[in-house]
Amino acid sequence: MPVLLPIELPRLNEDEMRNIDYQVMGCAFAIHNELGRLCDEQVYQCDFVERIYEAGMCPVYRELPVVTAFRTFSKTFKLDCIVAGATIYELKAVARLTRNHVAQLLNYLLLTNTTRGKLINFRPIRVRSKFVNTSLDVKERRRFAINKKDWSGDDSLVSLVSDLLSDWGTGLATSLYREAILHFLGGSESLSLLVPMSRAGHSLGNQRFYLLDDSSAIFVTTMNQAKRKQHYAHLLSLLRHCSIRFGHWINIDLHALQFTTLKSH
Repeated sequence: MPVLLPIELPRLNEDEMRNIDYQVMGCAFAIHNELGRLCDEQVYQCDFVERIYEAGMCPVYRELPVVTAFRTFSKTFKLDCIVAGATIYELKAVARLTRNHVAQLLNYLLLTNTTRGKLINFRPIRVRSKFVNTSLDVKERRRFAINKKDWSGDDSLVSLVSDLLSDWGTGLATSLYREAILHFLGGSESLSLLVPMSRAGHSLGNQRFYLLDDSSAIFVTTMNQAKRKQHYAHLLSLLRHCSIRFGHWINIDLHALQFTTLKSH
């Protein structure tokens, strides 16, 4: 897997994670008691690293870079904090933790092929936190089947995405896959265009699409089978109200890579 990480993280079991986390949360509560709830994330992050270091939970790393690469594409993520050289902690100062925060940390766990991490939020009246866990490893995430029976797009795109997943595996963030795929098609900026929308002859404004040509758009999603079926109908509705005739849709599920071409007329 072409992920460049300065250190190798172990795959912790639950007891190992909780032993680390007991000391970490003691530091988090102390930070909140002394600094309060109104600081910026970087302030909490800096104090967090200092206190973890003082507690002897070394090695500790701040904003550790993780580079994800495939052929000519690369993207760098920065992990807030690695504690005891073993586990990822993402620090927030937000009104509440959301599914997007969970998805962000899960993406980091899968990229680093590790199992457990935690979100800590310093903004609420009391410190809030959430464990994020996965049992998936990179070998399991590289096991997928390809379905292109409803595909009339370019088969070179099928080969590209298949090679990408054979390298990275499934389960990663939708935005990462989309950015990588669009990179090889010319880049998101060159493909992103506003297309007029209308209903019954009435103009509805413009909708942004990624266009392969004047009549074809590309969509990239990471949905399970149930959500994919629902999304199909919504994509058709979208296409029927603009000039785009074809939608080439790539959906990346955990063990299924689905290529579908939708026709608007």
